[in-house]
Amino acid sequence: MLHWVTELGAQFYARAMAPLNLRPLQVGILQLLAAEGAMVQARLGEKLRVDKATMVTLLNGLEEQGLVERRPHTSDRRAYEIHLLEFGKQQLRAAEKLSVEAAQQFFSALTPQEQQTLNELLRRVATSNASWKPSTFKKTAE
Repeated sequence: MLHWVTELGAQFYARAMAPLNLRPLQVGILQLLAAEGAMVQARLGEKLRVDKATMVTLLNGLEEQGLVERRPHTSDRRAYEIHLLEFGKQQLRAAEKLSVEAAQQFFSALTPQEQQTLNELLRRVATSNASWKPSTFKKTAE
């Protein structure tokens, strides 16, 4: 059931972000850059658990829209730092507004109290499993 609801939520959220021409992971990139500042592409991928090829595709799209900019790293010539641009901040604010509206719609079958309880329970499950990594599961499952 959790997987099914997660998939429905992901589809719902993706549709909500479509008017901004943003994919959910791209919104995550913008949020991370807004919260933590510019960072190298590899670090973004690690934090969001996105492989290099996917990260390049996501960043290409953001850069084409004028939301982020790649700049050579000051001390590592092999690396690029990703910077959030002013238009990226504007689009992030719009995405966050749409996100709130989408969440209200998606969870409208629940009362506000039920929504709060669900949020608290999911947060507890996520926190207790935060150190879990897919590679850990593969090693123990073999």
